[in-house]
Amino acid sequence: MKLTEALRLTQAAPRENGEQFRIYLACGFLPLHLATFLQAYLSQLLPERQIGIETGLYGDMAGNLERLKDTNGSAGVVVLEWADFDPRLGLRSLGGWGPNVLEDILSEMQLNGERFF
Repeated sequence: MKLTEALRLTQAAPRENGEQFRIYLACGFLPLHLATFLQAYLSQLLPERQIGIETGLYGDMAGNLERLKDTNGSAGVVVLEWADFDPRLGLRSLGGWGPNVLEDILSEMQLNGERFF
């Protein structure tokens, strides 16, 4: 599916009589196109339902996971990226590490991995 098709599907007339299907998308980044594709695919899978997607806060993966537990949505989607485990591994922080901090990165990843799972 291409972005233009996904946008067309999400902008189609809403199913006014359909039951709502609410998704909470937990991630640490801004899921602009990801949310669009997710909504488009779900609208194809569940044509009789009204699809709604709620997203968390940018840069707050741990908080977004907490909010996922408290949401009253129909389902949740979790997307983790390297920066969620250690910010130094993200594309926005590239170059903030070297051989002298590898052990620190590993321990930070293990700590956050335990926190997330």
